[in-house]
Amino acid sequence: MSAVAAPAALASTPPRAAGRVLPTLNEDGTRRWVRPKPSPGRWWRRRQVVAWVLMIVYLAIPHLTMNGKPLILLDAPRREFTLFGYTFLPTDTVLFMLFLATIIITIFLLTALFGRVWCGWACPQTVWMEFLFRPIERLIEGGAHGSLAIDRSGNRFNPRRLLKFAVFLAIALVLGHTFLAYFVGVDQLAVWVTRSPAEHPSSFAVMAVTTGLVFADFAYFREQTCTIACPYGRWQSVLLDRSSLIVTYDPALARAVCRGLHRLRQLRHDVPDRDRHPRRPADGVHPLYAVYRRLRRGDGQDRQAPGPDPLRLAGGAPGGAPAQAAP
Repeated sequence: MSAVAAPAALASTPPRAAGRVLPTLNEDGTRRWVRPKPSPGRWWRRRQVVAWVLMIVYLAIPHLTMNGKPLILLDAPRREFTLFGYTFLPTDTVLFMLFLATIIITIFLLTALFGRVWCGWACPQTVWMEFLFRPIERLIEGGAHGSLAIDRSGNRFNPRRLLKFAVFLAIALVLGHTFLAYFVGVDQLAVWVTRSPAEHPSSFAVMAVTTGLVFADFAYFREQTCTIACPYGRWQSVLLDRSSLIVTYDPALARAVCRGLHRLRQLRHDVPDRDRHPRRPADGVHPLYAVYRRLRRGDGQDRQAPGPDPLRLAGGAPGGAPAQAAP
């Protein structure tokens, strides 16, 4: 009886995953907030420039004109869509759809050639989150460590976090009004702003809903919008091939880095105190030179035959000794 009952008991127990199933979920299924640290560099600066240009373009387009018409005005009640100074009527739907199809196909082509350039460089979610809202969050809350400290404290009324939400709400109001200007124009928007919301309840409702969605997105949902709501992320498997550029995990490189870090930890108590000091010691040996030499005398696993010592070939050994062959 016991031999038969044991499998039944095991079958009635739901399987439990070991560790986190998703990076944004804890083991118990609760939300795991992502507080990334910035990684400055050449490509990060380029993305910053592109992001700020796109944000300025979004805010400036409703104020620009071409051929005496708004640069972009999507007047849905009148069924008139003005793009780059040309007005399209309902009879021009085919041209309008071809224009939208061209944009979509272009995004697909860039994805197949260069990977997720849309997600990383031009997606509004990435542009506004990573280059406006998140930098403001780091500035107010004290970086990633400050945000994590507020999370661990459990204080929902932390002054820094309340200030951050107030700034987020102000930015969301600007974005909501700008979004409405694409449909009614800046002149009509200026009239509505100076009047009571009771005189234009429908437009006020559109602005309020847009502001609320923007605030909820960048203050709460964040990467969940990409994971759950965005359809583009679900198309990646059919838009990429083996020749596409992607950002992925390199197991071989990760193992090599881990082995190097493990050796450094083993050498921590091996290196003399004078070699750990940040200044150059009296005998002229660079502080990291002793660590480097010990790493080269490792176990030799997964390494090619040692070549010439780069520290000695680059202008002589540290400390002025004549260049010699690597040990």
